[in-house]
Amino acid sequence: MKDGTAIVYNLDEKGIVGFDDWSDYTVVNSELAEIRKTNYVTTAQRVRNMNYRIANLGNTIPAWLKTEEVMEDVADVQKEYLELIEDADASESEMKENLEELSEKFDDLREELDETVEEYTKINESAIEEFNEEFKKGKIDAAIEEYNEEIKKLDKMIEKEQ
Repeated sequence: MKDGTAIVYNLDEKGIVGFDDWSDYTVVNSELAEIRKTNYVTTAQRVRNMNYRIANLGNTIPAWLKTEEVMEDVADVQKEYLELIEDADASESEMKENLEELSEKFDDLREELDETVEEYTKINESAIEEFNEEFKKGKIDAAIEEYNEEIKKLDKMIEKEQ
């Protein structure tokens, strides 16, 4: 990133499965993956164990991921989770349906995160390319200026949220 921080995340065939600097996302993703493997047959306790992590998704998200779209998807995940846990008298089929809804909202979040990381990567690649073009010409000040102009796009992504 522009401040020298490395973006470290893990991918699988479904997209981003974890971030080194956002453990709440990583844990919730892992739990939902395990629940999917059991075809949404799970215990109420396992669902309640995600409470803290899901509640903190919006509080612990790295600043560079706080785009308007990502934050909307985080809110949708939290809303679906609340609906799931508030229905304590739900039948097994209703719980399964609610878990599927939560899983779908989380998939939407993962998709938006994939897009956000891809956009960051494109901006960084463009900034480096612009820098290298000017640097090869021996224009160091121009190279720095070109790089900084491209990197400003990163700030604009986050500014939309604020």
